Amino acid sequence: MLGASGPVFAQGSEIGTEIRESGRITFQDIYDNPDDADLNLAYAKQQAESGDLIDAASTLERLLIQDGNWDSARLFYAVVLYNLDDRKAADREFTLLETRDLTAEQLDTVGNYRQAIQDDADSAGGYKRTVMYTRVLFTSRYDDNAGAVVADTVIGNRGRGDESFGLTLQTGIQHELKALPDVKIFASGTFQNRRHEDFSEADYDVYGVSLGVRGIKDKHSWSLSGNVRSIDINSRNFVDQLEGSASYGLQASQKLRLRAFGRYADQSYKNTETNLSASDRSGHFIDTGAGLDFKFSEKLSATAEAAYQTVSAKVDKFNYEGPRLTVRSRYNVNTTVYLDASGTYRKLDYDLADGETVAREDKFLRLRGALGVNPAMLLAPRYADGLLGKVTVEIAGHHSERLTNSGPDFENTGGEIRLILDF
Repeated sequence: MLGASGPVFAQGSEIGTEIRESGRITFQDIYDNPDDADLNLAYAKQQAESGDLIDAASTLERLLIQDGNWDSARLFYAVVLYNLDDRKAADREFTLLETRDLTAEQLDTVGNYRQAIQDDADSAGGYKRTVMYTRVLFTSRYDDNAGAVVADTVIGNRGRGDESFGLTLQTGIQHELKALPDVKIFASGTFQNRRHEDFSEADYDVYGVSLGVRGIKDKHSWSLSGNVRSIDINSRNFVDQLEGSASYGLQASQKLRLRAFGRYADQSYKNTETNLSASDRSGHFIDTGAGLDFKFSEKLSATAEAAYQTVSAKVDKFNYEGPRLTVRSRYNVNTTVYLDASGTYRKLDYDLADGETVAREDKFLRLRGALGVNPAMLLAPRYADGLLGKVTVEIAGHHSERLTNSGPDFENTGGEIRLILDF
């Protein structure tokens, strides 16, 4: 059961080896050698075999606090929790392990225990085919050109540094079809807003509702969904959008996942005080692309995506098309701290407007880097199962710019602090 993944901190010492070979390990031995990973693991096995599962669990928890990427120890910990009848905590650990680079034997063990947990819940009448989730996100942000973040186009706002505060609420429900357990229907709602300290022209609100169906079978996954979205700028409706999307994914290997997607949307723009011709942009767009997700190691993963978008507007000069490239990487320092970096590049080629001899061309670049921390796991692991364990604090910096052969260029640099709660 305990596979090849081992600790990255202190290995077994000579003293620890002598203690293990001499017979029974005592708590005093552990107390005197807290950094000896092999000795601590041997003690946890000893206590589990003797029936002292609570002592075994606390020892394994201590090991995982020191090295959250020791998968074999986490698997042992999950099994101990299962035998302690803490099925919720055990399922949490097994769920986490399913995302890790495990051996075939370890994956079988995880699958067997997860199935046992589901069977136990079914027999007790407690298995939930319907799952709900909620995310609440508070943001405090600074931009040195706040007007640039409102839309892809400059809407007449001069560059201005400003602080802003944002709130995002996301809630959703997913239901597994009893007759088709590989298929799930889902619905979600999103509300997002931002209020600036001084620059109210850049305030915005976003409302969205989605409904769809998704499925997964062996290495294949798919999704179909519809979305309605409305965006207000400075408390005035700016654009309404009706969208349909489809996606397909293939788990090509244990480390590589391939995916393809397509979107179609109708958009209806409204004129504003700072953009009297916004309604000329009304029309539709088609967005298609493909991407891949790759896991380099247990800690490092990356995604890359290439897409092409075509926009047809009411007025020809707002028709455009062009590619979009996105890359993102994530490094999990441990189960408590992560680093995240992303970049997006877009190139838009517009149709030639009446009376113009040169067609407009825009290039966009956006970069973001973030450091995320789970304060409960970092400061008070005993509260990880409570409300504090659902909190993530993220500190990020960002930069965006637009280069164009028509009109002014702009750039924006800033930073933000996010408080994220997942339920």
